[in-house]
Amino acid sequence: MKKAVTRIGFPVVFLLLTVAAGIGNIVATTGTSQAQKLYRAGEKKVYEKEWADGLNCFQKAAAKNPRYAEAWFGIGYCCEGLERYDEAIEAYKKAVSFKPDYAYAYCNMSGVWGKLGRHPEALEAIKQAIRIKPNYAQAYYNRAVTLQQLQLWDQAIESYKLALKMKAEPSDVYYNLGLVYAQLERWHDAIEALKKAIKIRWEYAEAFEVLGRAYCQVGNWPEAIEAYKQMIIIRPESAEAHFNIGYAYGQVACFAEASRAFKRAVRIKPDYADAHISLGAVYNQRGLWQEAIEASRRAVNLKPDSVEAHYNLGIGYIKTNNKDSALEEYRILEALDVNTANALFGMINR
Repeated sequence: MKKAVTRIGFPVVFLLLTVAAGIGNIVATTGTSQAQKLYRAGEKKVYEKEWADGLNCFQKAAAKNPRYAEAWFGIGYCCEGLERYDEAIEAYKKAVSFKPDYAYAYCNMSGVWGKLGRHPEALEAIKQAIRIKPNYAQAYYNRAVTLQQLQLWDQAIESYKLALKMKAEPSDVYYNLGLVYAQLERWHDAIEALKKAIKIRWEYAEAFEVLGRAYCQVGNWPEAIEAYKQMIIIRPESAEAHFNIGYAYGQVACFAEASRAFKRAVRIKPDYADAHISLGAVYNQRGLWQEAIEASRRAVNLKPDSVEAHYNLGIGYIKTNNKDSALEEYRILEALDVNTANALFGMINR
């Protein structure tokens, strides 16, 4: 049976728009009266996530007053929402050129640099934000994310802890801390951090997914199953969640539950080769030989070089007295994995 999805590459939470405080909570004092009205109109569009309309308002505000720093911030903010990152950077640069102590703009700029993989520039922008506003929680958060992306794990942990002290949004901080601890294989620390994240935000699907994985790593299968159940409640159409809970059920020999979970996974994602492989393995465990053959055939079609799929198929053939087909699987396995091929051959000749 294939292992549970164990991606370390879960998305680090950068917060799409790195700091909402830049819009709305700043009293725009540098614009003309007309420009300020356009700025406020842009704010309303931002709250509705109508990025293109918001961008249009902020651009008109900047046209009325080219030195209007908040309007340039708004342009950057909307460009970020539209994933036009190079334009966002240029807009934030304009904002800080007209307002050098604009910590919010530096912080958002750091987030965009991070999305572009430009980590030195991200750290420099964060440094400026913290210099201007030493207790700026979001800046410490962004610094931690950048350090995490640079795989500077210990520094990232310390920066996340500082962000928590300064009242950064705690669920995302604890989630990202859980990811860092997972990278370091500090599974119990990861579990504690992720439990805090979901206590704050019960619908945090990504946190439940990583929590389930951490419980798998320490062999706590019942808790892994519970974590994946919660993820399925939140995201019932996640094939990976069904696959992972199937894997956990298999580890405690709940093969009927495992097969139901794998069947759901392939119903959602018909080309999910690993789920077909695992379904074949579980059917073999249950003695459902014909079902095992069918699942394993689908797996082989999707993933012809899968050692496990060919082995599962060979077992099915052996159990249904189809020695010729089992020998064909043996010959295929010889080219893929000699040890597995020999194991199958030994079963054929019993």
